[in-house]
Amino acid sequence: WAAAYDERVEALAIEPWSVAVEALRSSAERNGLASRLHALRACVGDAPLRLHRVVRSFDSPNLYSPASPLWEVAPSEGSSSPAQPARGVGEEVTCRRLDALVDRRVAVLRITVGGEETSVLATAAGLVEKGLLGAVVSSYPSRSAVRLLWRWGFDVEVGGTAVPFGDEEVLNTVLTKTSGAWSHSYLVGVRRATPPTSSGAKPVEEERSP
Repeated sequence: WAAAYDERVEALAIEPWSVAVEALRSSAERNGLASRLHALRACVGDAPLRLHRVVRSFDSPNLYSPASPLWEVAPSEGSSSPAQPARGVGEEVTCRRLDALVDRRVAVLRITVGGEETSVLATAAGLVEKGLLGAVVSSYPSRSAVRLLWRWGFDVEVGGTAVPFGDEEVLNTVLTKTSGAWSHSYLVGVRRATPPTSSGAKPVEEERSP
């Protein structure tokens, strides 16, 4: 919608399902936005060469939620594991890091992937290192996503409430408050001009994989 109201705005939508990509491109064309609203068919993930298969199951949980395909991991080439039979007509797409797909300034990164937002956000680290990421708006706020944004030097809000850098107590309170509407809440991170400092707050501990 921003591109429709300001001709200076250029947007890129990344979507793995070919049907959705074609719908986005068609909509952009019909609204005269094809030169500034682009759709890229790709999967974003931290496993660059991992293939996924889409299984076309369109059972929608309710009338307000559009039908979506289900995804399953496809066996790698040369794998001795037998492939699971697809439950419908399938298509495959390769997952790549966001900082490998995009190499230009991103004013606002919008992430909504149904609960895996942190894993997608982590693949934007290369953009942050180059100073190319200005802000993040993400669905499904999580402690890990907030801590990641803190480490990157971003100011953070969860559900409209500012969470001071490194303040785990406020973070816990806000996440508890918004837990009932987790899927409808949001996380906002805005890059600071200067590195953040923690005033009386406990240091942010980097999460490590077991």
